[in-house]
Amino acid sequence: MASNESAVLFDQPGPKGRKTIRIVNWIAGIILAVVVVLILMRLHNPPDGENQLSWELWKPALDAEAWTDFYLPGLWATIRASVLAVVGAVVFGLVFGVGRLLPSLLIRTISGAIVEFARAVPVLLLMIFFWRWFAFAGLPSPAYWAVVLALVIYNGSVVAELVRSGVGNLPNGQREASLALGLTRTQSLMEIEVPQDRKSTFEPQVVKKRQKDISDIDQKIISMYAKGMTTRQISETIEDIYGFETSESFISDVTDKILPQIEDWQNRPLDEVYPILYIDAIHYSVRDNGVIRKLAAYVILGINTEGKKEVLTISVGDNESAKYWLSVMNELKNRGVKDVLIICADGLTGIKEAIAAAFPKTEYQRCIVHQVRNTLKYVPDKDRKAFAADLKTIYQAADEKKALAALDRVTEKWSPKYPNSMKRWKDNWDAISPIFKFSTTVRTVIYTTNAIESLNSTYRKLNRQRSVFPSDTALLKALYLATFEATKKWTSTIRNWAQVYGELSIMYEGRLPE
Repeated sequence: MASNESAVLFDQPGPKGRKTIRIVNWIAGIILAVVVVLILMRLHNPPDGENQLSWELWKPALDAEAWTDFYLPGLWATIRASVLAVVGAVVFGLVFGVGRLLPSLLIRTISGAIVEFARAVPVLLLMIFFWRWFAFAGLPSPAYWAVVLALVIYNGSVVAELVRSGVGNLPNGQREASLALGLTRTQSLMEIEVPQDRKSTFEPQVVKKRQKDISDIDQKIISMYAKGMTTRQISETIEDIYGFETSESFISDVTDKILPQIEDWQNRPLDEVYPILYIDAIHYSVRDNGVIRKLAAYVILGINTEGKKEVLTISVGDNESAKYWLSVMNELKNRGVKDVLIICADGLTGIKEAIAAAFPKTEYQRCIVHQVRNTLKYVPDKDRKAFAADLKTIYQAADEKKALAALDRVTEKWSPKYPNSMKRWKDNWDAISPIFKFSTTVRTVIYTTNAIESLNSTYRKLNRQRSVFPSDTALLKALYLATFEATKKWTSTIRNWAQVYGELSIMYEGRLPE
């Protein structure tokens, strides 16, 4: 059937494709006809035995006794079993479907366990189990009642899921309005939500009622992908809820549609000046030609002149060097960035040299939180609390002179037990010390990557949900969508931004807009 609408599950074949399909259908039809003829010839004249198509052999199947003794009783039993199974399944589904929605944790747990068990066990196994049980108990017509009960339980579990999903997709405002009127959650469920679903007021969001075009499913798939679901999980979810299959390759193709968006986002123009940039990395396992490798996702987050957070770029790779970081910095410059006051990062290889080359006037601030973590990494629990308290006297010192004095005291105290623990503080002091010329308010903004930690927590969920990504492209798609979801909530400025901006304007005179 020709259609001007875009197809989602398959492409509409063109003239050549339709011609090929007709030829294949004709060939398949001819082959099928030949096979049928050969089978009939074989049955008519078998090598040994009599003609299997003989009327004498088939006549008993059409006798009146066959109808009265077998066909009609079997048909009547099937109809009775079907009616009982349908009624029973509806009752079962309503009871346990509503049970999964009730406020009581115990009832929800029991109902959920029963439904999931009924969905998981093949219906044929249920029939065999009940048949053996009823026969052993000496019940009349054990086979009949085994079939009925198995169909009730299995189909009832499907109905229960329909009830749960139907009620769950009703607008949230209806429950909130019910509660506001003084109804309990149970009353709202039984008197408002379930009756609406029963009356077919539920509107599906992927495939609308009486609508066969499923083109809107693209957005649903992308939404599920953004929440960290794998292609297999998405495929299973769609089949479970909407009743049609979607291959993992199809889902991958759908999510590939955002790749041009990612490219546009990665190349979008940036502001000329950013007071502060944060750089951090999270590592992921990625399959590359059958080999699992660890790749780093480098995230650059900026604080613009309005005090709002903004993810500038995401880079996936394993080549951490001065050359690599210089290319990242030059990319920012090519997108319009002319000046950065402070870049806060951990001790990434080559980052210091790259910043000096790309933005000579920019100060590199070593992340104090990472510095402390690295110091305490190999300190046992018995000393960690005391050691951390001593480290605090360094980075919370009033000025650099007092910080150096505290550094000497801490080094002298702990070096006998942990000789290499404080070495990085002395080696990296030029990147640690910039914080001491600022007030406490500014320090809390620049000396740590806390501003990026909430974003990192979103990224870490991807590691928990997917142990291995099938490719670096799949990782980039997941990171982009996770970023989009996380940044939708970034509407306000960071705390005390007016004070921070004023101090930065004085400290870096002439480099920030008035």
